Amino acid sequence: MKRKAFAFAVIIMALAAAPTFSQGLFSTEFVVSIPNEGRMIPATVCLPSGQPGETFPAVVMLHGTGSNRDEVSRAYKMLAPYLAQSGIASIRFDFAGQGDSKADYIEYCYSSGASDAAACARFLDNLKAVDSARIGIMGWSQGGAVAIHAAVHYPVFKALLTWAGALDMFDFLSSQYEEAKVKGFVKMNLGWRPPLNLSLQWFEEARSISLRDELKTFTGPVLAIAGSADTTVPLSDLDDIVANAGGTDKGKVLIDGADHTFWLFTGDYSKFNELKAVTANWFKSRL
Repeated sequence: MKRKAFAFAVIIMALAAAPTFSQGLFSTEFVVSIPNEGRMIPATVCLPSGQPGETFPAVVMLHGTGSNRDEVSRAYKMLAPYLAQSGIASIRFDFAGQGDSKADYIEYCYSSGASDAAACARFLDNLKAVDSARIGIMGWSQGGAVAIHAAVHYPVFKALLTWAGALDMFDFLSSQYEEAKVKGFVKMNLGWRPPLNLSLQWFEEARSISLRDELKTFTGPVLAIAGSADTTVPLSDLDDIVANAGGTDKGKVLIDGADHTFWLFTGDYSKFNELKAVTANWFKSRL
């Protein structure tokens, strides 16, 4: 049964905070703010247009490091209505300290990110248009790592998809670990945005959590996608995601010639168009 009282309270709070709506041919979008662990999660819900009483599967979308819920070159913002054309609802949200989030990035780690993803799934669960038995999760880069962690620890997620999912995030920032142990956090400089406060807890979780081992316990469908020219995340991670997934419905897709961002920064959308088609078709057949 849907938790109507919870949904009503969250929706009232969300609409008071961010009354932004847009109507498209195949979908309706609205902005919400979802409470979780003492912080508010800014999120955008995209629902397919349908008949009264019709329900849809849904996907929770997790962005990458230092990004936001619309993602690189608005990739997720473009993906959401595209999914809706296939009859798939979605929610994309800002991790703590990113996008419109008012929390500090120091609150972000694998476990908090996964908890926020689950909170977004619970929000979807309370929408009449969403079939709560058909909710999947996807993530890009570090968002893929958190998506794996969330899929394993929250049974609400029935299918898992990654875009250039990273399995060994600790390796990228291990040189700052000792400083984090002394200070409790470090400044993470990405270059394209102001520095972020990266917590010791993030380091400890990234170091101690074996996503390969965790994947063995997830038996739902899994698809790993990456570009063949990705030099940011090792392509061996693509194979490892598939090899370690615990179910039998698992596979990988290599987008020929695409880099870590599928060349979106160049304005060439040909690889992204291939990516979003594979993503939508896979979720449509698995949820």
